[in-house]
Amino acid sequence: MLKKVKAADFSGKGKSDTIYIKSGFALRKKSSGLTLAEVFAVVVVIGLVVFGLSIFVSNISENADSKRQADIAQNVTQAVEKMQVLGLLETPYQDTDAFVDELQRYLKVLQRCDSSNIAACWPADTVTTSDGSTYNVSDAKTGLDIGLDYGGNNVGLVLEDGSSIILCYNTKTEGIDALERIVPIYADLPIGKGKTKKFAYTSSAVKDIDFIADVNGAKDPNSEPIDGKYYDVRSFRNARFTKTAN
Repeated sequence: MLKKVKAADFSGKGKSDTIYIKSGFALRKKSSGLTLAEVFAVVVVIGLVVFGLSIFVSNISENADSKRQADIAQNVTQAVEKMQVLGLLETPYQDTDAFVDELQRYLKVLQRCDSSNIAACWPADTVTTSDGSTYNVSDAKTGLDIGLDYGGNNVGLVLEDGSSIILCYNTKTEGIDALERIVPIYADLPIGKGKTKKFAYTSSAVKDIDFIADVNGAKDPNSEPIDGKYYDVRSFRNARFTKTAN
């Protein structure tokens, strides 16, 4: 049987601890407060949980963005394939505007912007490029401005799903015969945790265009891939805002 008594105050602070007496031994009741080491351990655990959760969310976002990228590529591809079958790619177009005039008959577009107002079809005024610099979207007027040697102007489009693309047509093409075999092309896109997945992506019919896409609308971070990590601004093939040698 335990007997509870008050212990004498030896601290000089006017306080006393509760002790329990059993069989001649005194057992001091431990203080309910956390020690500094215990507080530090709790902080470390919380930090690890937050860090792990941020990585988990980042992986989910990377996977979702890659799926949207593949969906955009497929939507544009299907429209261009219809153009090929109808013989509409046999003769080169004068410029990107002329090509998009025809493309819009087969691709659902909510908004179209010419090169002088290209940023109006993009959800942010600026983009963070792969080298960490800031790029003004309004400067993306020609293929050369997005790393292409196509020589033509760019056209901005907002597609039916809300995604935005800046597209350029290669005026140097010799055209594509209507009877030329359409070959499907797959792409390995990141899905998080350093892994990739093979997506149905495009086809040989789309060899004469390239574009940059913002796959998540007005949401942040409005960034190209940085240090191997992919974000919401994606390149269809080679087009990118990052300055490259042509």
